[in-house]
Amino acid sequence: MGAQPQRKIPRPLFKSDRIAIQGVADLLRHALNDASKWPIQAVLRQSVLQGSSLANIQPQPNVPLPPAQTIQAAVVVLGTVPILLVHPFLQRYFVKGVLTGAIKG
Repeated sequence: MGAQPQRKIPRPLFKSDRIAIQGVADLLRHALNDASKWPIQAVLRQSVLQGSSLANIQPQPNVPLPPAQTIQAAVVVLGTVPILLVHPFLQRYFVKGVLTGAIKG
């Protein structure tokens, strides 16, 4: 009978690292449980997947509501606009990081 490989999750060696990791985990756990602290992409994803974007709209008389797919498409576009606006300005840093990591020396 050979030795069984250990199947443990590696833990940080230093107590300060364990405290920092536990703090980040607690912060994320707290933030993800509170819907008011979700990032915009998570809110938009939930809105699109559940189709709840039309639930709070009060229709006006003689004005038809747009189809649900139209609202979902608009939500997806609004979610990508911040990325499209920021990416051109940060692209040089992305390229610099990729090239720095690719150089062997």
